[in-house]
Amino acid sequence: MKMHLLLNDIKFEAIPLNKIDPIPGPCCMSFGFDLEPLVQSIDRIGIINPPLLFWDCKKDEKLIVVTGHKRILALRELNAKQVACRVLSQSKISPPKLPKAPRPP
Repeated sequence: MKMHLLLNDIKFEAIPLNKIDPIPGPCCMSFGFDLEPLVQSIDRIGIINPPLLFWDCKKDEKLIVVTGHKRILALRELNAKQVACRVLSQSKISPPKLPKAPRPP
């Protein structure tokens, strides 16, 4: 059965960074990157493409990053407190069944 997400399944919210799981989620495909150019870009311009997150009921109500893991890391480097995000409706999506990404060193 295919599931189609609609625009009303995604909410735009200001999310405190401490509510976002710092460990790369199962959707993360980026490892071993230089974060500094992105930190400088976000510092000068801001976030152009908001991260996409979903709630993980099993992780003390932390949000899991679907897209935007590097942007979240860059904001933490800049000591930001929150970020405008797109958040998938909890009732419309379940976590992907992919192997967990390795923890960063």
